[in-house]
Amino acid sequence: VLDVSKQSLTQLPTTTLEELQHEAYNEDEDRYYTLGSKVKTLKASQNRLTSIEPHWFDALRGLTTLDLNHNQLTTLPTNLATLRVNSLILSSNPFDEVSVATFLSPHGSLSTHLVDSLTHINLSNCRLAGLPQPLFDLPCLQELNLSYNRLTDLSNPRSGWVVSGGLQELSVLDLSNNKISNLGDLPHDMKFKKNIRTLMLGNNELRQLPLELGYLITLTCLDLRGNPQRAIRPAILDKPVDALLEYFRSRMGNTA
Repeated sequence: VLDVSKQSLTQLPTTTLEELQHEAYNEDEDRYYTLGSKVKTLKASQNRLTSIEPHWFDALRGLTTLDLNHNQLTTLPTNLATLRVNSLILSSNPFDEVSVATFLSPHGSLSTHLVDSLTHINLSNCRLAGLPQPLFDLPCLQELNLSYNRLTDLSNPRSGWVVSGGLQELSVLDLSNNKISNLGDLPHDMKFKKNIRTLMLGNNELRQLPLELGYLITLTCLDLRGNPQRAIRPAILDKPVDALLEYFRSRMGNTA
């Protein structure tokens, strides 16, 4: 683990990079290796970073966890896509959907080491007004946190939650604390996610809650509170998830 968090850094230290690039000899394996190749986790959160030099990702070839939360980053080097990172923690940085799409999938490539390896992404509080398209192409992603952004409308037909090979392992989806008024096809598409357990939609601008959510029987957590809808009483929304799902299904029968 390389931890340079909470140091008010405006750039990652050059001296540390030089140390990571230094070659050492492994007698047991009879080969040379760089110190950076042994680093699995980089923590550089709560600094004042505005950019990261590509040389860092060249040096950290074995990286599996990257934590850059609470910085001032607007983009990341595209060679990040060549790493097999599992966990990407980028919350509280001023990204936009274009910059996220660019470092996830440079040149529109649908298959990169990063795309094929990611299991957890935290993009909360990143000022996102739209959904980066490459998010829908991640075959191993289990947890996606998009809370506290500026999302308003999920009906974009290019942003279908059911795509070939994408999001098949999704278990946790957090869209809470946005300004979402239209869920688009999300309630329908989530039926095809056999591993979905947690769906957070609280504190948005939903004036109608889709009864189709009742079909998401794999859910163990469903939060719909804090929306301006008036059809369902708060006491119902506070019920355990099984009872809430049953309520939605019963209402579907009544409106058929």
